[in-house]
Amino acid sequence: RDLKTVGIVVVTSDKGLDLLDRQTGRFIHYQHDPLDSNSLSSNHIRAICEDLDGFLWICTRDAGINRFDHRTRTFIRFTHDPSNPNSPSSNSSWATCCDHKGKIWFGYFGANKLDCYDPKNETWSHFDWLSGDVERPRDPNIWALSEGNDGEIWIGTNHYYWFTRIHHKGKDVYPELRRKLAERGPVAGQIMTSKLS
Repeated sequence: RDLKTVGIVVVTSDKGLDLLDRQTGRFIHYQHDPLDSNSLSSNHIRAICEDLDGFLWICTRDAGINRFDHRTRTFIRFTHDPSNPNSPSSNSSWATCCDHKGKIWFGYFGANKLDCYDPKNETWSHFDWLSGDVERPRDPNIWALSEGNDGEIWIGTNHYYWFTRIHHKGKDVYPELRRKLAERGPVAGQIMTSKLS
């Protein structure tokens, strides 16, 4: 994946992070070091995104979320703390994206939750499938997150053709999209929308 600030990043799923420096043409390899708390928390990387400040946000299968500063080449770890609501919902994060406001979204495996982190305020917001914050999908695992051109966050789960749209605007244009999809014929699964404000 080509990232705007830090160069070209190549992620190997279970062997850490490889970063190509455009100026030198050399790869720098980052791995978890159990003796270094500023190292990558796990080599099992599942997703990565770049925020508006050029930091990389790295989701791992088993050891939380990392923020990588390419200037200092150090990692800051964010891990789930059951006693602290201002922490990630799970240590098994499989999806992430940065929205146009600079907030970072995270999806998890098996947690039934979606998180939004605000770097400016250093706060975590949690949206829970089971509590009614968001209409519950058939599959609690989030595999993909992306922001649409209209500033809305789309969530992809493992169930066929199941998408959730989250928006912060008053107008809901989703029925028009649903109508267009219906004209194409029936599809497996369902399509839903939920509003978070």
